[in-house]
Amino acid sequence: MARRPNAHSFGETENDQLIYGLKSKVTTLKSLTLDMGDEIKYQNAFLNDLDKDTDSTFGMLSSNINRIKRLSRSGGSKYFTLQIMDVLVNEQTTQRYYK
Repeated sequence: MARRPNAHSFGETENDQLIYGLKSKVTTLKSLTLDMGDEIKYQNAFLNDLDKDTDSTFGMLSSNINRIKRLSRSGGSKYFTLQIMDVLVNEQTTQRYYK
């Protein structure tokens, strides 16, 4: 039986085109995957910073609440008023910091 070179080379050409298309898609997927990895690292760092800031704010708020409780127990209305003002100023400062 004689070989038909045209049919064989057509099949190879088609396979080469399919391989090239597949290689292009794999390259695109690799690039997207690397970009996603970079974005995930960035988002994790952002979330860690946000967590630290939230802990710091919670600590300040807890400290102020404890001072208010102590002053309210002592019965000093003048000091209690000053403490409330301190809490409000701290709250305003914190809000400006996080905006």
